[in-house]
Amino acid sequence: MKKFEFLKKRVKFGKTLNYFYIRFMKKIAIALLVFCSHSLIWAQVGGNANYSQQDEYSPNYRYLIKETTEIPYLNNAENQIRLRVNTLANVKADSYLAVFNVTQVGKTAKETDELLNQRIKKVVENLKASNIAETDIFIDMISLVPKYEWETDKKLFSSNLVEVPVGFELQKNINVYYKDSKELDKIVTLCAEQEIYDLIKVDYFVTDMNAVYSNLRDLALAEMTKKIKSYEKIGFKLDTLFKIASEEKSYAYPPDRYKSYTAFRSNAIDYKKSVGKVYRAEKQVSMYYNPISYKDFDIVVNPVVKEPVVQFSYSLQIIFTKEKAKRKLDTYFIITPNGDIKKLDTQ
Repeated sequence: MKKFEFLKKRVKFGKTLNYFYIRFMKKIAIALLVFCSHSLIWAQVGGNANYSQQDEYSPNYRYLIKETTEIPYLNNAENQIRLRVNTLANVKADSYLAVFNVTQVGKTAKETDELLNQRIKKVVENLKASNIAETDIFIDMISLVPKYEWETDKKLFSSNLVEVPVGFELQKNINVYYKDSKELDKIVTLCAEQEIYDLIKVDYFVTDMNAVYSNLRDLALAEMTKKIKSYEKIGFKLDTLFKIASEEKSYAYPPDRYKSYTAFRSNAIDYKKSVGKVYRAEKQVSMYYNPISYKDFDIVVNPVVKEPVVQFSYSLQIIFTKEKAKRKLDTYFIITPNGDIKKLDTQ
């Protein structure tokens, strides 16, 4: 009889577990459905960059990021409250420097130099005709090295490869300074007419960086003052605490903010079938300018970016430290050899 009652209890317990298991799985299914729905909504506004690797700049990576607003927190161990203000400024460059590399090959060093100088001379003349001053053009000598090729040295019973000089290779850079970003297209076209296609880099210059940081510092201080006053309304008397302030500055130039991706989709290959060699087509690599995201900043100056800009950031942090409450010491008494009772000083 006891054995039968024990079996009944086991059946009842199993039904209870099954009931909670079904409810749990239903909740999981609903959560997955909601997550997938949000994923589809995000995908509708994505571009071809979605096909790139899943790094921190990929739109798909946003699913893994939980955006939070920084609030003051109390470090119980150190009895501290920390406030932080992050600011960002998008600044259009005042001037630019485009650097082109040009290479020339010739039979002799003199011939090579003359051929290259002719090409560069035509480029300089065309740039001057396009209102670019000759003082804004600088020719940078890079290298002049002998060029070698392999020849076959045939003998009666063998043949050897012999490296022999065939000429010289000369490299120079053309540095062009300009102030309007739209002039770069014209400069590239004039260089291409002389078969100069290698644009190495473009440098961006901001004349008064100190003025940019000074403005960001003023904005950060004003925002910090607002934060302190707002938290005082809920009982944080921050002005009465010991304070430590720190600041951080950084900048990002456009060449450091370009990202690349390859957008394509290939059909799967069933290698179990009898196939020969697989030849894949060359995929185009696309690049785009990806400025610093605004999600971590309290203030953004010139938020609308229509062209690559220099981005300056300034962060101000203040740590408010409260004195730790003194622990109440226990009271102790001692009995002297004479039988007197005295209070022990524990201070």
